[in-house]
Amino acid sequence: MPCDYSKYPPDWKQIRQRILIRENHKCKFCGAENYKPHPQTGSKVVLTIAHLDHDETNWEVKDERLAALCQRCHIRYDIPEKRIRRKEKKMLEMFKNEPVRVLTWKEPFATLMLAGKIETRTWNTNYRGLVLIHAAQKAYTEMQMIGISGERQTQNALVTLNGMGVRENPGHIIEIGRLVDCRKMEKADEDACFVMFNESLYCHIYEDVQPIIPIPHKGKQGWCTAKPELLEQIKLKRN
Repeated sequence: MPCDYSKYPPDWKQIRQRILIRENHKCKFCGAENYKPHPQTGSKVVLTIAHLDHDETNWEVKDERLAALCQRCHIRYDIPEKRIRRKEKKMLEMFKNEPVRVLTWKEPFATLMLAGKIETRTWNTNYRGLVLIHAAQKAYTEMQMIGISGERQTQNALVTLNGMGVRENPGHIIEIGRLVDCRKMEKADEDACFVMFNESLYCHIYEDVQPIIPIPHKGKQGWCTAKPELLEQIKLKRN
């Protein structure tokens, strides 16, 4: 696995040796021994030192966030991070070629967008494109939700939210998604909207909603265009 050692601290060789000794010169995940045939593949094992937080530029990383891994385990461990970095690279390219808008939700509806929620608004929109989802500082109370969604859909929302295990971040931009359609609400939309049917509502339909590392933001009513300095802060959230 090629490494750009210019990103690593000057004493990386000493750090590497320290971690190898700590792990008894074996892969932390599978136990394969350094310079011996791998028990699964038969190929020669050359242990590498993995950053468990995937931040090789952190020169202050503590030893417990490092691990000696065989090539096989290191590649497997890095797959999710590489997938996210490809998405981030693609996202940055999209930012160069199309505008991004910001819109505010009140919780719990902002977080429920990650559960595939169809957003409902009282207004139609012709906009189609990327949207930063901002969670307002003040969330709905349960009584307010019942007034908006009805008792059944409020319970549906709360049960779904509880099962997601996601911590709310009021006053932050928490997600990015793509608005792909807007149409009048239909009776069959109730469960996906977490809102009781109302013929005056519009369904704003989003795809590929992704959690991002929360960014503090002061929202306002209606659309606003994301400024370049805001877009520069966007990083997809790691599990």
